Amino acid sequence: MDWPKQRLACAGLAAALVLSPFLSCAADAAAEMGTAEPEPVQESEPIPAASAPEVVPGKVLVKYKKTAEAPSGARMLKASGKVSTTVTVQTQEQESVPDAVKRLMENPDVEYAEPVYRFHYTDLDYRPALPVEKGSLLGAGKGSGKSLKTVASNDPYLDYQWGLSVTELTYGWERVQGNTDRQPVTIAVIDSGVRADHEDLAGVLLRGYDVKNRDWNPEDENGHGTMVAGLAAALTDNGVGIAGAAGPGPVRILPVKVGGSGRTDIESSDVAEGIYWAADNGADVINLSLGMSGEVQAVKDAIEYAFSKKIVVVAAAGNDSNHWTGDEAGNVLREEEETEGEELPRRAYRTLFPASMPGVVSVGSVTRAEGGGLTIADFSNIGRVTVVAPGTSMYSTLHTGPDAVGIGNGTSFSAPLAAGLAALLKMQDPDLTSADVERILSHTARRLEPPAAKGNGSYSASAYYGGGLLDGTAAFTRPRLSLTALRTTAGSAGQPLLQAKLRAEDDTGRETGAEVSPGTAVRVSITSRTGESQTVTREVYLGRTLEERLNAEDVYHLEVQAKLPEDLEGRYVPPGPVVLLKRPGAPEASPAAGSYTGKQTVELKTVTAGAKLVYGFAGSTTVYDYTGPITLTESRTLVVYAVKNGIASEPRSYKYTIGAGSSNSGGGSSSGTGVSQPAAGEGGSPGAAPAPVTVAPPKEELKERITSAKGAPVTVDVPDKGAGGWVFELAGEVWNLAKTTGTKLIIQGDGLSFTVPPGAFDVADDTAVKLSALSAAEAPGRPAYAEPASPVYKLRLEAGGQEITAFEKPVLLTVDFDGGKITDLNRSGVYRYEEETGNWAYAGGSPEQNQYRIELKGFGRFTVMQWNRHFADLEGHWAREAVERMASKGVADGMTDTEFAPDAEVTRAQFTALLARTLQLPQSAGELPFGDVPEDAWYRQALVNALAAGLISGVSDTQFAPDELITREQMALMLVNAGNYAAGPGNGAVLASAEPVSFRDGGRISAWAAEAVKKAAGLGLLKGMPDGTFGPANPASRGQAVTVLCRLLDPDAP
Repeated sequence: MDWPKQRLACAGLAAALVLSPFLSCAADAAAEMGTAEPEPVQESEPIPAASAPEVVPGKVLVKYKKTAEAPSGARMLKASGKVSTTVTVQTQEQESVPDAVKRLMENPDVEYAEPVYRFHYTDLDYRPALPVEKGSLLGAGKGSGKSLKTVASNDPYLDYQWGLSVTELTYGWERVQGNTDRQPVTIAVIDSGVRADHEDLAGVLLRGYDVKNRDWNPEDENGHGTMVAGLAAALTDNGVGIAGAAGPGPVRILPVKVGGSGRTDIESSDVAEGIYWAADNGADVINLSLGMSGEVQAVKDAIEYAFSKKIVVVAAAGNDSNHWTGDEAGNVLREEEETEGEELPRRAYRTLFPASMPGVVSVGSVTRAEGGGLTIADFSNIGRVTVVAPGTSMYSTLHTGPDAVGIGNGTSFSAPLAAGLAALLKMQDPDLTSADVERILSHTARRLEPPAAKGNGSYSASAYYGGGLLDGTAAFTRPRLSLTALRTTAGSAGQPLLQAKLRAEDDTGRETGAEVSPGTAVRVSITSRTGESQTVTREVYLGRTLEERLNAEDVYHLEVQAKLPEDLEGRYVPPGPVVLLKRPGAPEASPAAGSYTGKQTVELKTVTAGAKLVYGFAGSTTVYDYTGPITLTESRTLVVYAVKNGIASEPRSYKYTIGAGSSNSGGGSSSGTGVSQPAAGEGGSPGAAPAPVTVAPPKEELKERITSAKGAPVTVDVPDKGAGGWVFELAGEVWNLAKTTGTKLIIQGDGLSFTVPPGAFDVADDTAVKLSALSAAEAPGRPAYAEPASPVYKLRLEAGGQEITAFEKPVLLTVDFDGGKITDLNRSGVYRYEEETGNWAYAGGSPEQNQYRIELKGFGRFTVMQWNRHFADLEGHWAREAVERMASKGVADGMTDTEFAPDAEVTRAQFTALLARTLQLPQSAGELPFGDVPEDAWYRQALVNALAAGLISGVSDTQFAPDELITREQMALMLVNAGNYAAGPGNGAVLASAEPVSFRDGGRISAWAAEAVKKAAGLGLLKGMPDGTFGPANPASRGQAVTVLCRLLDPDAP
């Protein structure tokens, strides 16, 4: 999980420069992520919060920076088994929660700390759901009403589910069932758990997770989650109970338990973890029928993570209000609280969090008023509301028995209706984001008049109802406008142009024939946030391209929005905004982050011309303009930014550990036996590369240590270095003694560690062996998109003056890197400079706490980098994440420098070459038996290597058919062979144990591929089609090929 990165483009310097985690320009961040919302209606009176947030005593939730290590005893938030940097820690004895938060925030390794808060379910606690008899209206109460069946279904209580008919959700059932390409959808219910053996739910339940107890048994002790799950996705037409809002589907419920038997034993840390778990385990929609006053950063982070995976998040608005009193038409539920002569005061309270968070589908409740019509439910909170749905007398599944049905009230039971409709929309168009669904629901809802009650505040209709009543017909039938915008250099003399285009799409994302009349145009505004904000407005017709000349700038922030004219409102769903943002590059610091002795002087360098540099220190909110070198006399983490025209770069952190000493220029004292420093003036003329330090430990002393170790590793520290690195010199007889005794020698110093196994190379006793680690700041030939995170090290091993270019056994290299420069470990690694080509190639490496470990068979020039290569035609493409990961590993390359062509088809030769690069197969000198592979074919050596590894076979004994398109079943066989190769000899059982998967078209899979297809699907390497088929003879695209190879390397990959 990669956690979603906050992206900011602040118009004001003060806003841009507040140090992380206080960096905040929420509107800009939301806009770039596609979640920006229209400006809310300004209410004449503020809407108050229902209560103060309730803090859980004795606990604090802490997010550590990626470079930090969490304390022992902390409870980690987990996602897919991957430990994140967010943990829950206990306060110290006699320490208050606020004091603990303050103490933790002073730690430079902490990104933020906050209390653990209590959430509560958003049903009405004084009105429990009542069991009912089949065919009875017991407990329906006022305003329940009896709705008409609109679809053929034998669910006994369908007639009483007025929420389905008044919202016309059943139209969506019919619409989706008519689409043979519909995709199965999973709704995660983050709640009290679900009764697993309920007859109306068992057929749709997936294996869930109990966050509180850390087990796989999310059984419902409360009942709330079972009701929510039933309303969202209970089985339809099964002769039992009710029908879920998502209808016949295909839909599944993923239960995630975050609470116990009580209403308020839900902790914010568990809610956050539940969201991460759901997002990493297949959720397409997340329902949160719970909330609290205030906000929780950890939960916001988790929801942003869900947004990044195109998951729709739905939440209940809350039930703290009391809109109706006495005999008013909407006062249908509160009579038992009001005694004769004494009424509850009228009150309206603000939407709870997380429903109040931008991008979340926030759902309020309506009820049937006496005399007909709909109005705001007595309890429903107001403010930030997307839509409303029925929330009184809601029939659903109960946890009290395997076929129990009951009635509940509250926004808890309105939200799952919206979640069910969101699932139907995602079945039609899986690419919809939460922001897309929120916009669709809001702009297709039926408008409702604000309640007529007096003394209830002067609030707008949108504060009560958002867009209005959920409408399952319009959500599918109303055309949606899509806005695309691109900044190009197609103008005259290379002047940048903004090209914007509108098109109308149907509910599957396909372009429709819907046209705007020739006399009607859509107004498109283009706002430049660079420097002083400027806006121009132009008109554009559907299908036409708008072109606007732009200023030539290396830093820009453009917002493009479309506003429908009045005669088009209600006829189209307007598009969301598009943000085009290019930030200045983050400053570089010299010396690099690391451990030093004595006072240090740090200089910053801009990488964007004209950018202003700003810095501060972690744990402080004070910000300084950079005017010259920064002096450090103690360990500090320096946080730096570049700002140009009001746009801030991403922050970059440099952690300096300063030890005691007298040096004041970035070096260290020269001490230690066997260490020699160049005298003043040595190393050549001014500007020449500094000479390295030579380290020569006493031979006899080291031999004694090796003998005494009796085979245990022996570590030799390089006590200091020169600016140019170091040379470790040792007699051959010491290396041979290590070989004889089976001793590993570990040589470490200044961010590098070499673990040399015994017998890694042969050398005579009287030969001097030199291990050199020379460092340089710059990487020659580094692509602009590659972000260096360590110095460049030139590594060399020589004996008697002759270089040793290959080792008998691999040497383990450990390299420290600057965690502030690595934001995505999936796109990072150790890279080797290829002297012949002048290019940097991925070498591999495993990250561990700001270090990369890699086994080397030979030396050269190495560095740690993050490979941020992007392809223009992958923007918004489902394969983007996998392709960019594999591009960083040197597996995927573009058809051009900027285009990947993800939908182009792949030949057998091309896929074999990709597979060979993925596994980094060793070079083989074997022969190819295939006469149709030319001697000079670019892919020939890859085929030789793959054949030697047992990965491929021909279409016959003498033919490989290299130019034929590879089929999915051929790919499956190669993938299983590759998995067995990677597992190593004798470990094929790892793949054999994979749970096989069957497909509807299994009879069409070739006999030679049948077993491989089952295993590849069981391992998650290949997935079936939405209709349950595999398509064995279908060709694979470049995007598909790279994606399956990415999964081969990382089972958790997308």
